[in-house]
Amino acid sequence: MKKALLIFLALLLFTVGVDASWQFNVFTGELDYWGKEYVDSTLGGVYFNYFLSDTATGEGAPLDTLDLMYPAETGAAASTVTKLITADATLVNAWVTEATEPTFTVLVPGTYTLYTHAHVDDDGASYKSTTIYWKLESCDADGQNPVTVIAASEESTVLTDTMTAYVLHGSLSAQTIIGDTDRLILSIYANEDGAAPNDPTVTITMEGDHDCRLAVLTTTTAFDDRYVLVEGDNMTGNLGIGSTSPAYALDVISAGGVGIGTTASGADFIVATTGNVGIGSTVPLSLLDVAGIISTTSNIRSEPKHLIVNIFDPLGVQTDDTQVCIWPLTPAALTVTKIEVTLDASGNEVAGDLKWADTFIGLGSAAVINDFDTSSGVRSDSSITSGSVASGKTMYLQFDSAPNTAITQMCVDVTFDFD
Repeated sequence: MKKALLIFLALLLFTVGVDASWQFNVFTGELDYWGKEYVDSTLGGVYFNYFLSDTATGEGAPLDTLDLMYPAETGAAASTVTKLITADATLVNAWVTEATEPTFTVLVPGTYTLYTHAHVDDDGASYKSTTIYWKLESCDADGQNPVTVIAASEESTVLTDTMTAYVLHGSLSAQTIIGDTDRLILSIYANEDGAAPNDPTVTITMEGDHDCRLAVLTTTTAFDDRYVLVEGDNMTGNLGIGSTSPAYALDVISAGGVGIGTTASGADFIVATTGNVGIGSTVPLSLLDVAGIISTTSNIRSEPKHLIVNIFDPLGVQTDDTQVCIWPLTPAALTVTKIEVTLDASGNEVAGDLKWADTFIGLGSAAVINDFDTSSGVRSDSSITSGSVASGKTMYLQFDSAPNTAITQMCVDVTFDFD
């Protein structure tokens, strides 16, 4: 099993972002392709980002006061949280991962980094000096069990009245394993100091154009549902291209449509922005637009088909032969779903059956599909229960009696579909 390392790393960069503090050993040897096992053994850890939001959990206590942090940017407009600081270690705000996050259980020792934007009041009053720091903790799925502290950061420099980007580092000294359903909680605290008379209000700004995220170190197994497979491995999870929440094994969202080609000259298979699919057609004009010959080993299902037969002088025909062949050899298995008969003399009737047989010569293994007995010159029956006809059979009309001489035309419409 080999996976293209360069593609693997590119997907990590594209999907989750990578902090500057990558931990790795030095690669040796010529440029080549490495298996994922080699990548796992070479990288000391990779960063998985959680992006802060102002979206409340909507859950019960004790998670009801927390906001959510997501494994991808929310795409929402800029948002803020504020808190009046009246003492050291005042909680500004806390965020928790979704119930399905994290998708990994191993936290690798190393540097954990919070990127955030913060400031204090800018109304010109004299405020105490204020700094912020963070703690990373874990809890069970509903937050009921005691929280376990994983890491804590250094304090920031003193906040100003201008929104400023801060990068706050914390460290984990030993590998930590959390439960399969455990969640991560990030809490930002503030300290105040100084003789100034006023307590400050701290504002954290996130989302929009603001890079506000926590980079957590884990193993490459966190990306097992995101890397590209080359040989004989099994992939679990869904892969998204242009989608941060793929709902399918391959979920592609593109404003320009999707194309797959075998040459650089163009795509051989296209899903246009209209939803139309083109095979050999770069501008599909219908739901399926095929430029070329379609070959199939089975039948193509479509709207029901009609076999229409018009018999002139039914009496004369019946006098010559009571069986009238309407399909000498069915090309494939089919099912008759309806039969309609219309006469040009409503006061007179015809009686008989629509049948199939192995061959028209000899009519071996003949079987009735449905009768075509008319009433007031017409017959319409869609309650056919014996409509199945195998491939290679003959279909014919069997008159039970002589039609009246007043009937000069008999139109038969057999509705069917290939199986």
